[in-house]
Amino acid sequence: MTMQEPDLAARFDRFLPLRTSVPGAHAARAPLALERSVPALVSLGTGVLWSLDHALAARDAVAVALLHGGAGFVLGAILGPLARAICPGRPRTTLAAAALLVFGVVPALVTRELVDRSYWVYLPAALAMALGAAALALAVGRSGTIALGALCAAGVATAFAGSPVQPPILPAPPVVPVQPAPGVAQRVALIGIDSGDWQVIDPMLAAGELPNLARLVGGGAAGVLRSIEPTYSPVAWSSIFSGKSAEKHGITGWDVAYAGNRRAALLWNVVGSAGLPAIAVNVPGSWPPSQVHGALVSGFPIPSLTKPPPMEEQQVLGRVLSTRDRPGALVPTAVLPTRDGVASGEVVIGEAETPPRSRLRHFAIEALIRRELLSSRLEAIPVRFEVRADGKRRVEAAGHALELAPGEWSPWLTADLSGVPGRFRLRALEDGAIYSTPIFQDPLAPLHPFTSDAALLQRVQGDSMYVVEAAGWRVSQDRDLRRPLFEHLEDVAERQLATAQELARSIPDWALFAHVFTITDRASHAFWRCHAPEAYAPIDAAELAECRDFVRAAYRWTDAALGRLLATLGDGVTVFVLSDHGSQPDPRRGFGTHRVDGIWIAAGPGIAPQRERREISILDVAPTALAALGFPVADDADGVARLELLDGAPEPRRIATYEGGGASPARDVPHRIQASTESQLRSLGYVE
Repeated sequence: MTMQEPDLAARFDRFLPLRTSVPGAHAARAPLALERSVPALVSLGTGVLWSLDHALAARDAVAVALLHGGAGFVLGAILGPLARAICPGRPRTTLAAAALLVFGVVPALVTRELVDRSYWVYLPAALAMALGAAALALAVGRSGTIALGALCAAGVATAFAGSPVQPPILPAPPVVPVQPAPGVAQRVALIGIDSGDWQVIDPMLAAGELPNLARLVGGGAAGVLRSIEPTYSPVAWSSIFSGKSAEKHGITGWDVAYAGNRRAALLWNVVGSAGLPAIAVNVPGSWPPSQVHGALVSGFPIPSLTKPPPMEEQQVLGRVLSTRDRPGALVPTAVLPTRDGVASGEVVIGEAETPPRSRLRHFAIEALIRRELLSSRLEAIPVRFEVRADGKRRVEAAGHALELAPGEWSPWLTADLSGVPGRFRLRALEDGAIYSTPIFQDPLAPLHPFTSDAALLQRVQGDSMYVVEAAGWRVSQDRDLRRPLFEHLEDVAERQLATAQELARSIPDWALFAHVFTITDRASHAFWRCHAPEAYAPIDAAELAECRDFVRAAYRWTDAALGRLLATLGDGVTVFVLSDHGSQPDPRRGFGTHRVDGIWIAAGPGIAPQRERREISILDVAPTALAALGFPVADDADGVARLELLDGAPEPRRIATYEGGGASPARDVPHRIQASTESQLRSLGYVE
């Protein structure tokens, strides 16, 4: 020690009697229990501060504080002897160095991906916090100053090393910029019909029910688009727009359907890197959005605005407001007590999803929030309604008053969920009850941003409502809600179409346009049993008559919407109509499921008309579109450019890869989707 330290130590003795200058004096100056309790108490206080800073629920705050305190108690029992054993002469300096090491290195190593994979990784994080707290409690004098500096550095390091639970907008992926040569197409539009299947389309073409698809097929080329396994929408659409297998592009299943896991450049990335605007709307697997040269509106899956109440999974199905219970119904029923003919009460809708407010990131706490081990309070909406003599309902909900006739929908209503704005709609059912859609986030103030530009929707839509994913198609299990479900799906699809059209108008010089219609997929899952009843157990004739046309109705709506979209896009556009997979019966579950045979149609400038249908792979779409636009085809693509479809196209140039800096490195531990997203997918029926 230096000559100055005893004097400095004497000053600290006045405030911290437990302090000692030499290892052997500690036991004489203070009981062993106090030596162990000081780091425990300091660590407990650290846990309390973290809990308060993140506005945790009471039970979760207690859990975090106790974990910190417990870790501190354990370390208090071993730190002193360990420090004396390692450095008998300078235990405090050793403790300070340990604090610097822990707070400087551990935050960089314990990344949010690792913490998110296992709850038990929380323990090292808590131990790290306790180690620094114990070092500050035990190491005073000059060493204590070092420890305090280490803690300050830790705060700065944690602020920069950590990241939000969900990045609002991902950075644009690194792409090798390449200027296109003259191609057979000036502008390419890829329009998805999710679950599109020739076994539905062909009979409807023959009956004249799909005039816009008939025009494209008659003037271009068409065939079977062979999908890949698994046929999950985010996986397949990522392969369509990258030309790569799931193993290469990184979206291998629902559990990692997070755009940040993607390791391959998509068509809009390649086109945008050349300075050409690209537009993509409602492509599954594109959330969170990334920066693009043009505009991107993400598709599902996306986290819900609310988590389900305890013991209830169906938060994306909506809710029925009624005066009587509905035994056996899948969609939850809020039974409201009635007095003088007026039903009133508070309807619990779930727990608001609120991110931590602190800019300092506690890895363990954020992991627990992502895994829904930490939760916020239940949200409820006050509701009153009465059925009048003329059959109309007078409804008051979330501060809105309105009248609804049987079968009538309300406008989009607003609700406040712990300061987070949400929107929902009501529909009067024929039996006197009311169906409420799930609470969706307000697109102009979203909790989970889903556009590449924060002001994008406001610029193109004004105050219109946009929904990324509609209510779950499993609502169809409730017979009374089948018609409302289909109407709701149409409304959501209409709003998505309107956004796609407005973006095409607002960015008139676009070179690539992509939009996916998903209503065909939702209707096929929900109503395939009605569409092809011979593959299922017998269904009541009256019930069959109610729902048999829904699948075909979804295709008719999509064909009409396709015509409107093509009219907006204008002339001179090379069009590819695609599906990620087809549909087939799933008798075990009673729904429709996927099959690998989808559809493709190509028409417009640069497409050689063909009468014979060809089978191509979904991996061939991106190379073919790039070749049509005059871009090189990458050597690391798994698909090939189908030049036989392109009229007069030369052999395309080659490039090793479009991923910037060579092949993209694999992410050792992919970012898993949030628990609320997984619960949503389970409610939708995509995972079991």
